[in-house]
Amino acid sequence: MSNHPRAIAGFSRGFTLVEMLVVVACLAIAALLVVPMTTNTSSERLRAAGQQLAADLQYAQMLSMGNSQRRCVVVFTPASHRYHLATHLDAASPLKHPTDQQSYIMTFGQGRLSHLAGVTLGSLSVGGDNQLGFTSLGALDQGTAASIELRLGSDSMSLTLNPDTGDVSAN
Repeated sequence: MSNHPRAIAGFSRGFTLVEMLVVVACLAIAALLVVPMTTNTSSERLRAAGQQLAADLQYAQMLSMGNSQRRCVVVFTPASHRYHLATHLDAASPLKHPTDQQSYIMTFGQGRLSHLAGVTLGSLSVGGDNQLGFTSLGALDQGTAASIELRLGSDSMSLTLNPDTGDVSAN
């Protein structure tokens, strides 16, 4: 049994100031690690939307190069903030997405792109028909560079495709 007066009287010992400061410091460090992972700034969402669109354009290019009889097109619907992948033979019917076999329709703020809410399609320069296709060699099916603008609030970014190679660059 302890001879400490509080222990005898039935009081338990509390935390020291140093122990409390250590706990507060650990919580502050944990918060610094977690907060950046949970914030989603508009520039990050816009960049993620650009990366997703660029990946889908490259996938369409790859499909076109792999099967010259069923070349792939990307069909843009700016009013609905969406696009889909289809064959050049039937641009109205979306292809199946390779991961879940659902229609390859990408709508900003919904479904696979639900984390990109607020992103919209801005101006398009894809040959005047809202469709961007690739030849069997990977070039664009139009003679000039294509550009696609994405917007989020007052921010915007443009993806430009080289007409000869189909390479995507972000501006």
